[in-house]
Amino acid sequence: MAHTKGNAFVFPIAKAGAPPGGGENTRPLIITHNGASGVFSDSTDLAYQQAVKDGADIIDCWVRMSKDGVAFCLGSTDLNSSTTAATTFLEKMTTVNEIQNKSGIFSFDLLWSEIQTLKPNLVGPFADARLERNPAAKNAGKFMTLAEFLDFAKASNITGILIGIEHATYLIARSLDVVDAVSKALVKSGYDKETCKQRVLIQSEDAPVLAAFKTFPKFQRVLTIEFDISDASKPSVDEILEFANAVKLRRSSAARVNGFFLEGFTNSLVDRLHAGNLHVYVGVLKNEFMNLAFDYWADPLVEIATDTLSVGADGIVTEFPATAASYFRSPCSNYERKDLPFTINPAEPGGLLQLADRNSVPPAPPPAPVLEPQDILQQQLPVCPNDPMFRTFRCRLGPKETPTGKPEYNINMASLDD
Repeated sequence: MAHTKGNAFVFPIAKAGAPPGGGENTRPLIITHNGASGVFSDSTDLAYQQAVKDGADIIDCWVRMSKDGVAFCLGSTDLNSSTTAATTFLEKMTTVNEIQNKSGIFSFDLLWSEIQTLKPNLVGPFADARLERNPAAKNAGKFMTLAEFLDFAKASNITGILIGIEHATYLIARSLDVVDAVSKALVKSGYDKETCKQRVLIQSEDAPVLAAFKTFPKFQRVLTIEFDISDASKPSVDEILEFANAVKLRRSSAARVNGFFLEGFTNSLVDRLHAGNLHVYVGVLKNEFMNLAFDYWADPLVEIATDTLSVGADGIVTEFPATAASYFRSPCSNYERKDLPFTINPAEPGGLLQLADRNSVPPAPPPAPVLEPQDILQQQLPVCPNDPMFRTFRCRLGPKETPTGKPEYNINMASLDD
């Protein structure tokens, strides 16, 4: 397929993956989120080994940079989130408003030799509710450099890899060129060659980062949209096509959930993106029942069925690839077969909402905005509310007093987890 203005990408039709909108003999890609991070600490060798074993199609590496320029894989540049950094490098704690609105211990402040002394720290998204993930493997595994990840991926029976890039502009100011590091590593590993059968997906929310990889026509470029949208204007789709072949949406942009009740789907959004020859990936999926709408009956398979059959996603991003693989292997996932006594049906929006007590349903959230070109180009963004209730837009942190007494603003590029 060919996109406008020279933005071409050929996506071979196979059992997993298809042209936008799917096809009769295809299924969505299973894309990991920091490997099988629901089982082992994110982006460790064990998480990637488990992901391959569990049947993932695409394994991902979100590239971080050490102080001495070593590129490695980790879910966040804040080492506090998934390592034992706080026990050793507490004096490195600082606040970088360009990255997040809380203090952290950042990878670019530590040498790679220092990072290697840390242990992974498996903390689930619902640890505060005492819903732990695999406590026996809490500190198991080791971190991988980007080069080690690429070597592992090439030796594995997978469809391809996803390389994620964040905070590139800030890192440049620290004399750390993450785009250059990724480009050189992929070329050195031979991923730029047409003879390499594995696919390469480059994901970022920064248009200039994705545009930099247009020199590699073999790579698919995925725009991250980490704020809720209800639709996309045609000019915004045209703008995306200038530098990307696909988009990654939040779960809440694909399926509208309010107070754990499924209210509906943004079909017009997905249809419009597909009409523009853009692939649509949805995530991040997690198995914990606290992450699931009531309409999914505490069953992650029902959410996968819903994203596949009702939303029409071309790929699902998950921390539990084994769950997705088991769904697609099951004959019960074939919704069209009439000879089966049982199929896993997608959830029906509003089904439980009609039965719920009015007092159990919170007020409806404000409508999510329609994606416009200025959202993609990251023009001046609004100031964040003091206590934002809904993730409906990216925003600037509020003004703070500088030593000169004048307020300054900083872009908050941190994304909230789905």
